[in-house]
Amino acid sequence: MEQKVCFYHADRTATAVCTNCGAPICGECTCTCNDNKICPSCYETVIKQNISDFTRLRNSYIVYVLVALAFYVVGWIVFLQGSLGLFLIGILLMGIPNVYRFFNRGRGILATFRGWVWIILLEIIFGIVATPILIIVNLNRLVKAAGGLSYSKKQLADCMQNYPFLN
Repeated sequence: MEQKVCFYHADRTATAVCTNCGAPICGECTCTCNDNKICPSCYETVIKQNISDFTRLRNSYIVYVLVALAFYVVGWIVFLQGSLGLFLIGILLMGIPNVYRFFNRGRGILATFRGWVWIILLEIIFGIVATPILIIVNLNRLVKAAGGLSYSKKQLADCMQNYPFLN
């Protein structure tokens, strides 16, 4: 029976096979990712994908929080102007980011009159109550995404340091 040699070290016997690409790898080259043994090259690819995913996620939370805060502040300014019409417009402005996000998940409810009634009702509810809560929730998610991004960048730096042949 022929022993396989490590894909990265020709002088070492392979002790595992990368579950991602099938390359034979020695003990030093074996990386564990989600309980799978993978080679350093595949590990680098996984980490880079994580960095890309966390960056996209972080950026979406930043945009959401900024837009929601802007609508909420403008909504309160209009709300506090005093007249009933401005009062309702202010509340509707406060709920726009959340209702848009809710209905932007592929639902075709905007095509019906009943759909618009639901939107207005949801904006009133979201405007006053849910928007501040959702801003705080999304700030928390932003912090977690930034932490995941930071951790993934550290993993990539460690990977490059441990496996210089990847550079």
